[in-house]
Amino acid sequence: MWQFNLEEELILTSYEYCLVGCFLVASIVHFDSMRNNMANVWHSIRGVIITDLGEKDFVFRYYYEVDVDSQIIDT
Repeated sequence: MWQFNLEEELILTSYEYCLVGCFLVASIVHFDSMRNNMANVWHSIRGVIITDLGEKDFVFRYYYEVDVDSQIIDT
């Protein structure tokens, strides 16, 4: 995916180690609490950034292939 910022520089965004997920609950998902709890439970090697897409959908961006593989195997 290509993105342009205000200075007209070309930025390449990689989604190579990203997963998209959602929470199947009827109540509101408190994003900050969920993000902190998921990061603490997963213990990823190089970290994870969790982005809210809205409507209870989230992008989980990892920085290491082993972290992605461990999440796929655990689910």
